[in-house]
Amino acid sequence: MSGDDASRLAELELLIEVTAAVSRAAAVADVYHLALAAVARASDADRVAILVADAAGVMRFAASRGLSAAYQRAVDGHSPWPADAVDPAPVVVDDVDADPAWAAFRDVFRAEGICTMAFIPLVYQRELLGKFMVYRSAPRPFAARAVQLASTIAAHVAHAVAHHRRQEALARALRDEQAATRACEEILSVVSHDLRNPLGAVLMGAAALLQIPAEPADPRLARVRTTAERIARQAQRMARQIDDLVDFAGIQSGRLALDRREHAPADLLAAAADIFGSQADERGIRLEAARPDLPRITCDADRGVQVLANLIANALKVTPRGGVIAIGAEAGDGTVFYVRDTGPGIAADELPHLFERYWRSASPTYKGTGLGLSIASRIVAAHGGRIWAASAPGVGSTFYFSLG
Repeated sequence: MSGDDASRLAELELLIEVTAAVSRAAAVADVYHLALAAVARASDADRVAILVADAAGVMRFAASRGLSAAYQRAVDGHSPWPADAVDPAPVVVDDVDADPAWAAFRDVFRAEGICTMAFIPLVYQRELLGKFMVYRSAPRPFAARAVQLASTIAAHVAHAVAHHRRQEALARALRDEQAATRACEEILSVVSHDLRNPLGAVLMGAAALLQIPAEPADPRLARVRTTAERIARQAQRMARQIDDLVDFAGIQSGRLALDRREHAPADLLAAAADIFGSQADERGIRLEAARPDLPRITCDADRGVQVLANLIANALKVTPRGGVIAIGAEAGDGTVFYVRDTGPGIAADELPHLFERYWRSASPTYKGTGLGLSIASRIVAAHGGRIWAASAPGVGSTFYFSLG
């Protein structure tokens, strides 16, 4: 093997070693120290440093070998390229004493014993992330191959630095989201507690007024009863919205506990129909609840009824007087429950967004907090099932979800 071939083989082995070491590094600081050792070997440098751009784009020392603290203070923040440089080229200075471009730093170089230096940019996806600084104490220029090899190592390091930055940004975002979720839960806890007490009083007052016969002889009492019915409906709606907000905050924080037991699908349907039977009658809507003879499923019955309740509540909002809401279950991928209405239907371009949190239809027919379907989808997902909808304008909508 010729000397040149041996040299190329050594370079290849170094690159393989650097790639493997960088990929194994657990922290970005480990990457810096590995990189310094590798670039020192690649460039045969006496002293090396790595500087990384901070949030303002200023180059700051991240790690170094053989450089004094005084020197680091003197050159910290310096860069031979502008912060917004795209794919900058390495800068090689063969003789720092003779090059007039570096006259301002000449005394600093002399005090440090630096004769030759090179700056190798760390670039990832055309963004300048930092630089290697490599130095020699003797007036011995850096060969083109040494600069090329150092640049290749720099590319690997830049990729690792970018990756670690993304990971850190994701971790910060997660911490921020968790803190925001905790704050939201605390606020909702206080607000829901403060609202439920007066709301309970309103509901009890409405219930007392609803003791008036359905068709009293006195027309004034008839008006009182009608007003009480409206108050009760709106108060119940407020109570459901409070429950939705509290549920959603709990789900977001990962506190959705499931009490899984065996249940007959017909029992879940009967429980949901019982909740909305009188409300459907008041609105002149026929609520049809099937009682399918299907195998028992393992699920949290209360949560399953909650999903059905959310879907039925939505159906009641959009189904006109004289319409029909049918609920049932059938064998499919597991047990598939459905809630079918004869409402106005949903446009095809809105179907993919139905279960997104806070999403609301552009149609004035659909109103609410935008949380009910999102909560339903999270509950179904926690059971390992799925939820979807089929609809066409003017035909009505059917919502499906699987459990078990």
